[in-house]
Formats: sequence, C-alpha cells, structure tokens
Amino acid sequence: MEKNLYRISVLGVKGGVGKSTISLNLGRFLAKNSKKVLLVDRDVLGFASYLTGIRGKGLLAKVVDGEED
Repeated sequence: MEKNLYRISVLGVKGGVGKSTISLNLGRFLAKNSKKVLLVDRDVLGFASYLTGIRGKGLLAKVVDGEED
C-alpha cells in the first residue's frame, strides 16, 4: 500500500513572527490526529527545541556542523 507523505515548511526571514509557534502547533495537531511527525528546528536560536524542553545542540545540528557525538 502506498503511503501519502507530505513535507510542510514554515519559513520566514524576520524573527518573532510565529514560525516556531505555528510549527509546534501544527505538529501537535497532526500527531494528535494519528499522523507521524518529524519537526526539524534549524532556527539559529532553536526556539522550537527550547519550547519542547530540548537544550543544547541536537543530533541534526551536530551532523550539519560536522561535530562528532
């Protein structure tokens, strides 16, 4: 059976316009409706990560920055 896969990007140049808030709320809504969600926070400040309780660099940031675990 073929699965429907979607990629949703929330982008913007200016800070403080709600990108992280929209991303988190959309991800939460989809997850509560039995969808699998992967939220990738590539914001320099990592605000979405901060709001979810993740502190420090995550695995993706380390890989992109060429750091070893």
